[in-house]
Amino acid sequence: LDTLLWKMFDEDGSQVRYWELSAPPRKLAGSRPSRVASAVGLKSYGFAPNVRNEVINRTELSSQGASARRTLMEAMLVSPSKPELAIDGFGPERAMYLAVLRESGIHRPGSAGSYVFSAPHATSDLSPTWRAIEQHIESGHFQTVNVAELFEVLARPPYGLRQGPVPLLLLAYLLVNAESVAIYEHGVYQPTLSADLVERLSKNPRNFTVRTFGLSRG
Repeated sequence: LDTLLWKMFDEDGSQVRYWELSAPPRKLAGSRPSRVASAVGLKSYGFAPNVRNEVINRTELSSQGASARRTLMEAMLVSPSKPELAIDGFGPERAMYLAVLRESGIHRPGSAGSYVFSAPHATSDLSPTWRAIEQHIESGHFQTVNVAELFEVLARPPYGLRQGPVPLLLLAYLLVNAESVAIYEHGVYQPTLSADLVERLSKNPRNFTVRTFGLSRG
């Protein structure tokens, strides 16, 4: 990477200066370009979560990944109180579950012994993303908010979340806040979350809006 970046400039970079956000310009000479690029990226995407699953952590999922995500979302709807959502075996949907939902604490044991959906642990790097979902929905002030616009917010700095895990997080948020957030498809209220509905939402988020009508449970 350093070799490629140097080729973009002059031979030794002695005359190259760069700007890091609003800081004064600095000379590139003596610095590794890749290290500079990484530092700027970390500052720009300071809330980017580390999703430890290559199948789901993609902008566009493979056919296998999309199928596994659908299976996982269906399990979230059908078996929310079961450990590991009653997922059998060690397929990609289980790996997605572990990386996105269990590791973050979004799906965890409740006080009555059954499992529940909840906001991520405060120490989880998905916690800022969850707060961003909450803030964007509540920013509508009881007006509908387009889901595609929410997805775009999460993709931009400082979150930089790839599109693969976003429907999982939104579904978890809707399940946690089922009593205070409503979802609409083509402007029509959808009283029940179903596997088919969340699959349509994943594929065509611009057809959906959400609206808060009470206090969220975070």
